[in-house]
Amino acid sequence: MLNHGFESFNAKERTKLLLNDLLTDYMLSTDSVSKIIQVEEQELIDFRQQQSMDKNIELKICVNVIMLHFALHD
Repeated sequence: MLNHGFESFNAKERTKLLLNDLLTDYMLSTDSVSKIIQVEEQELIDFRQQQSMDKNIELKICVNVIMLHFALHD
């Protein structure tokens, strides 16, 4: 029941939705988010544009975007 509706989105797509939320609803820039989660801005841009990247960078972006969204949401 909890995972109903999650089949249509993979984890990377869900993270991109949260990242877009941070950029639009919280009015953060990609530069600000990249500094907060400690990745290069270009890596964050590449992630949003679905460019191929190192899996460790991708994991770092995913985990930190989710945590940042959670922290700001509460």
